[in-house]
This record gives sequence, structure tokens and C-alpha cells, in this order.
Amino acid sequence: MSRAGWTLLAMSALALAGCNERRTPAPPDGDPGPDRRLVASREALVLEALHQDDQHEIAVAQMAQDRATAPGVKELAARLVSDHQDIDSRIVDYATNRKLDLVIDTAEQQRKDHECTQARDWLHARDGAEFDHAFVNMMVIHHQKALALVEDARETATGNGFKDLLSGLAPVLHRHLEQARQLSTTTGRAPVQARRRPTDRPR
Repeated sequence: MSRAGWTLLAMSALALAGCNERRTPAPPDGDPGPDRRLVASREALVLEALHQDDQHEIAVAQMAQDRATAPGVKELAARLVSDHQDIDSRIVDYATNRKLDLVIDTAEQQRKDHECTQARDWLHARDGAEFDHAFVNMMVIHHQKALALVEDARETATGNGFKDLLSGLAPVLHRHLEQARQLSTTTGRAPVQARRRPTDRPR
């Protein structure tokens, strides 16, 4: 695989949330106070990152359901679609119940969305075993970062509800990671992108 290809593959991985604090609406009964606003803002940042990446992961996994050739890779893709739809439903429900807006509108979020689109386009151009290998490795990178985000947020969470939500997501992401790692050892490496011309000599 070309260096440019691996660059796009790496760019598709989950980026840790590092954008500015987001506006959080006050509940109807009045101002919740600065401490609760800060907690809500931090929760919103994590939820927005997870929500954005769920959308990317679902789209990539749906592509893999159609384009993957290895049965194990197709099985992983189907599980990812189902599990991440469930994860996203939990995230949206939690945010809705706490009146947190999940809005993808910062410059950092838009940059990340653009990079995810590039990564999907690059993956769509792969075929056969090359696609399988690229998809599986993309999922390894993605879930390593997703777990890091969830575990870091869980360690600093102050609300039991938010901590419970994250504790429920971690085992699912860990299973995905382990399955992707196992498949990465069996799908084989993708073929080199560029073929040497007859006049080229090995260096």
C-alpha cells in the first residue's frame, strides 16, 4: 500500500475532541450554575465526538458489507453497523434527556468530517483482499482511539449517568477492537499500489 494510502487510512481514525467548549441550554427551571454548565459542556464534547464517529463508522461498515470478500470481514461489518446504531441511539437519548445539543459545527469538527469523507472515498477505491485488509486495519485504528476517548472521559466523569453510559460503551468497543485485530492477522497485507515499469530497476 502506498504511503499516501496509509496516510488517508490513519486520518480516518477517531480524532480526540479538542474543540472549544460548546453552548449548553439551561433547563426550564433556571440557571443550573457554572459548575453544572461546565460538566454539561464537557459531556457534550465527548458525546459530539462519539456521535460524529458513529456516523462515519456506520457508513464505512455498510460499505464493507457490500464490498468485503472474506466472510469474517463481512461478519465484522454487520456487527459494527448493528452495534454502532445502538450506541448512537444511546448517545442521542442521553443527550436529549439532558437537553444537550449534538451539533457538528466547529472548524475542527468540519475538518474531521472532511477527512473522514476522504478516507471513505479512498477505501471505496480498494477491491478484494486489499479492501478487506484496509477496512480491518482502519477499524483497529478507529477503535483504539475510540476506547481511549471513552476511558479518559469515564475516569473524569462526575455524573453517575454519564459514567454509566460510557461504562456500557467500553466493552462493545473492546470487542470490536479484538475482532478487528484478529482479522488483521488473517486478511494478509494489501498489494503494492504502483507497479514497476519494465524500464525501472530495483533500488
